[in-house]
Amino acid sequence: MQGDAPKKKRAPSGYILYTSEQRSSMKEDGSATGMAQKELMKELASRWRDLPQTGKDEWNNKAKEGAAAAD
Repeated sequence: MQGDAPKKKRAPSGYILYTSEQRSSMKEDGSATGMAQKELMKELASRWRDLPQTGKDEWNNKAKEGAAAAD
């Protein structure tokens, strides 16, 4: 095991990119004010679930582009 290169970080998924962007916008517009972290994550997961497949595909493509650029 000695001398092995450290593992590369995995590129973020479309879901992670989406929730990060949504979390930022919720904090900016104040809709996340007073929300516990657990409640916030439930809301973000619900928004992702309700997002049409075309929207999910856009975020997943952004994730693939980011992963390709990191390589």
